[in-house]
Amino acid sequence: MEGHDRGRERRYSIQKSLYEICFFLEFALAILVISFVVIEFFSEAVLFIRNIPDVTLGGLDYSVHLKRALDIVIGIEFIKMLCRHNMDSVIEVLMFAMTRHLIVEETSMLDGLICVVAVSILFVVRKFLFVAKIDRTPSFGKKKESTEVTEIPVSDREE
Repeated sequence: MEGHDRGRERRYSIQKSLYEICFFLEFALAILVISFVVIEFFSEAVLFIRNIPDVTLGGLDYSVHLKRALDIVIGIEFIKMLCRHNMDSVIEVLMFAMTRHLIVEETSMLDGLICVVAVSILFVVRKFLFVAKIDRTPSFGKKKESTEVTEIPVSDREE
């Protein structure tokens, strides 16, 4: 059995190393996405300032700026998802992406209806089915909640 224990320790060591490598790759991806979001933000600001004369003539297409602004918001939410590793941030990214598609893209009525139903389902999942205590990954700046179940004394129960 001694050889089996050494094999288990070796596997655990390899798994831990792979997990750390994946964590650093996710961190590098988050930094890369941050740089893209910052570049996109400043290029959008410059583009908007350059097009101010078109606003007075009524020729500015706001949908282009709205698309880019919502892309920046989705990028920021994606960065938060990479850093937090919890279900709430995943649901937020999906809601923003579907809402962007619904608001900005020109789609058919059926596609719009499907998108509205999908966003509604995400809201229902977030409100009623998602239990924060199951998601044990602590968020930044928050203390990890205790997952212990406490019993309510008989005198405090509603009858």
